[in-house]
Amino acid sequence: MRKTVRKLARCFPTAIVTGRCKDKVYNFVRLAELYYAGSHGLDIKGPTRSSKYNKDRKSETLLFQPATQFLPMIDGVYQQLVDKTKPIPGAMVENNKFCVSVHFRCVDEKKWNELAHQVKSVLKDYPKLRLTQGRKVLEIRPTIKWDKGKALEFLLESLGLANCNDVFPIYIGDDRSDEDAFKVVNNLNCFL
Repeated sequence: MRKTVRKLARCFPTAIVTGRCKDKVYNFVRLAELYYAGSHGLDIKGPTRSSKYNKDRKSETLLFQPATQFLPMIDGVYQQLVDKTKPIPGAMVENNKFCVSVHFRCVDEKKWNELAHQVKSVLKDYPKLRLTQGRKVLEIRPTIKWDKGKALEFLLESLGLANCNDVFPIYIGDDRSDEDAFKVVNNLNCFL
């Protein structure tokens, strides 16, 4: 799979847009030629290389983090959630740098409400954070207007591809949080 994605990235700008931490995903995939948008696009980094897609620059390094002021708050919420969810077997709290994910895939269904209550009890003291739900995961993110769709728009703009009518972005995803990116793709004027 890695070989196939590497070949694809040689022909087309290729990005992984994920709710997970950018560094964790990079360490898993290990392809320097990709763009990585972690924490639902709140942490974006691109390759350092000559770009055939952006004619104005000799080389580029793309780094964008629109929510750095939230990092101490996210770390504090993460620590509290680890403590609050310890008594619930199967619950896993993951610090994804700019967001916190509380996974309940391995939690007994009878304990889901208790887990949600514990998460909400921590968040009541953090009005600048919001709670969303994905596939068997509760996610805590900053309240700024940023999501996977905004990350896709940012990447297209950064690559000089946002207003091209001969560009056809392809986005693949399987989670509720991918819907924002699907809306962006659907609203683009892409004609081949």
